[in-house]
Amino acid sequence: MLLAGDVGGTKTLLGLFERGEIRPVPRTTRSYLTTSFSTVAEILDVFLRDVQHPPRITAAALGVAGPVVHGRARLTNVQRDITADEVRSRLGTARVQLLNDLEATAHVLELLTPDEVCVLQEGEPSADGAAAVIFLAGIFDLTDGPVARRQGRVTAFGAFFDSMIDRYSDMVLYMGLLVYYAVIGRFFYVVLTAVAMAGSFMVSYSRARAESLIPACKVGFMERPERVVLLIIGGAFNRMAPVLWVIAVLSTVTVIHRILFTWQETNAGRTLPGVGAPQ
Repeated sequence: MLLAGDVGGTKTLLGLFERGEIRPVPRTTRSYLTTSFSTVAEILDVFLRDVQHPPRITAAALGVAGPVVHGRARLTNVQRDITADEVRSRLGTARVQLLNDLEATAHVLELLTPDEVCVLQEGEPSADGAAAVIFLAGIFDLTDGPVARRQGRVTAFGAFFDSMIDRYSDMVLYMGLLVYYAVIGRFFYVVLTAVAMAGSFMVSYSRARAESLIPACKVGFMERPERVVLLIIGGAFNRMAPVLWVIAVLSTVTVIHRILFTWQETNAGRTLPGVGAPQ
């Protein structure tokens, strides 16, 4: 059996719990006025009498409304002290943990069900911060190539490595949107983001694959700079959904354009040396 408690300046809640698969299962709980007792240890004594012949307690954890240092806590609003040693002697168990009540709350957040959570103040989300991050990341991504060329530091591996980092950068942006829409329960926009992400990667892949067959394939509008600018606009003006529609549609159009362009070039024989019939 487990004992858990919330020791506050006004009231103290204590309960006995059995181990469960996901979280402990409550068996009995009691509430006491903290100021009615001279020590927290007295509250524990009364609780043990009230529950009448409790099973053996194997572990205990108490969240305390005050600082906890080296197993000793002092309540902030009332002059009450409690130590882990006191709790051990009262309960007869060595496994005792004292925590600040905020820390204790943080430990259980992931176990709460939706009906156990309430919004105190809705608030209004702002996308300005996200837009600023996208803008700064985009500026560096879009200027690293020109800077390297101006300084004469272009290398074949540098171009390859830059393109790989660009893909990861794109993926992080879209993954953030996927997680956001999934958390707020907007399944349609999860799908829309996935389509926009797939289209963006296909734009890059279609060019890379085409240029393994023909000298160049730069046709189409929705290149990476255009996508980054659109995402910045969507974040700055909180209009990300229309932006995702534009990216999804125009990326698909760009991929189709590149497929047709590559087909025309290969049919005309304008291929790279050594390129033969498709395997």
